[in-house]
This record gives sequence, C-alpha cells and structure tokens, in this order.
Amino acid sequence: MAGIPFSDTVFRSPDAVRAGLVSRSGLRRAGYQRLYRGIWAGPDVEVTYGLRLAALDRHILPPGCVLAGRSAAFLHGVPAGAWDDIDLVADRRFGPIHGVHVHLGMPPSDEVLTSADGLAYTAIGRTCRDLALWFPLTASVPLLDALIRTGVVSLTDIERYALHHEPDRGWRKLLTAAEYCDSAARTQFESRVRVSLMTHGVPRPFCGLFDDVPLAWPEESVGVTLAGAVPESVGEPWILHEVTEDRLRYDAAGFAEEVKGSLRGRGRRVS
Repeated sequence: MAGIPFSDTVFRSPDAVRAGLVSRSGLRRAGYQRLYRGIWAGPDVEVTYGLRLAALDRHILPPGCVLAGRSAAFLHGVPAGAWDDIDLVADRRFGPIHGVHVHLGMPPSDEVLTSADGLAYTAIGRTCRDLALWFPLTASVPLLDALIRTGVVSLTDIERYALHHEPDRGWRKLLTAAEYCDSAARTQFESRVRVSLMTHGVPRPFCGLFDDVPLAWPEESVGVTLAGAVPESVGEPWILHEVTEDRLRYDAAGFAEEVKGSLRGRGRRVS
C-alpha cells in the first residue's frame, strides 16, 4: 500500500507513534495487524505462525528463552495455524502475553537447537516430553503422531527417550503417550478421534486400512468416517459412525458409547 508507513514490515507501535509516522487510532483504520501489545505488522504482511515466533523473539522475550512444546513441534516441521498458541520455557515467569504460555524448567544445553532464523528451540526428544507433560493425551498424541509423520522422530525414538530419562519429570507421561501413538495416522484430527475413543474405553482401532474410513474395526465391520466423507471402500454390512469437530468437542463420551454399542452388537466384548 503506497504511502502507508511500515506497510510491509513488523514494527513497535510506540516508536512509530513517537516519531509521528502513525497515530494510535490510525493503526486499526489503516489495516495494520496487531501481533502483541505494542507490536504490529503492516497491512501487506502475511501473518504466519513463524512470523509471530520471530516477532516475539525479537521484540518481547527476555534473553535465554527457548521455544518448546507446540512451537518447537512447528520448528521440527509440524504445521500450525497463524494464531495458534505459543509455548516456551524460561527460568522465570513473565507476562502475561496473549497467546503465549511460559513454562518453567530450562532444558540442558545439549537439548537446545537454533533455527536458521536464530530461534532457540528444544531438540526433538525434549519437545516430545514437553508435549506429553503439559497436555492431555487428546492434545499431545496428535502432535506426536504429526512429528512421526515428518520423519524427525520414530515411535521407537520416543520410547527410548522416555526410558533413558527415567525417573526424570515427565518420562512416564511420555511413555504413556507413546502407547497411544500410531504411525499410520494421517491427520491430527484423526489422531484426536482415535485417542478420544481409546480414553473412553473403545478398543484400539486400525488406522489407514481404507482411505475413506480412517478408523476401523474390520473384524466387526465397524468404522469411523469424517464429516462430509462419502465412503466407497466399504458397504454392507459395515456400520459407519460419522464424527465432526463439534461432536468430538462437546460429546466425546456420547460418541464413544455409540461406537461401543456397534462393537457390542457385532460380538466384541467392550467394557
């Protein structure tokens, strides 16, 4: 946008206001994008998760912070939405900063990497441990599955890391999370559905047997499909249960009971 200051960059609004380049009220009207308090991006800037990490590191974070958890998973190759929450570890608490979660407990230096952009983030083993330690299984396992899909870590690597760090904090939670992982999972949502069902007492399903039936119990001819899918791989006598984001969020237990009912009807013993 010609004539608009900082249209294609990230800047500190207090500096720009003091210099008379922009007014506080003009920031919103001209289409500037607020990243954090006092940190804005120009109207021509595409806001991405990576941009937010870089802006946070450059303009806000005190020295010594290390990106971790979901943010480290992103730097290891897992996609993230532009406005997804950020995780980091520090030796002291600070903030609050909207959308940023500060965890205490610095990793050892040999478990810290540096990105091409100069961002410090946790090595893959520590990243997996933090995910398992900080989040419930329905959130941590989908990210672990995604990391496995990228090829930066294997299920065996995760298990070895957990056992190697016994009895350090979080090792048992990581080992438990590894039990729920499945290298055949194709998306984080599929992983969330699988883990939600399993934590509600549904027997472990097979992943990836059919392209359009992501979770299946082939001996009972029962499967789970995603909203809007029209399965062609299976027909009669299969019983298919469609799951949506809203159903999983608000009625996971009820959905699990429906699947259990179908399995019981086909002779499977389910608690």
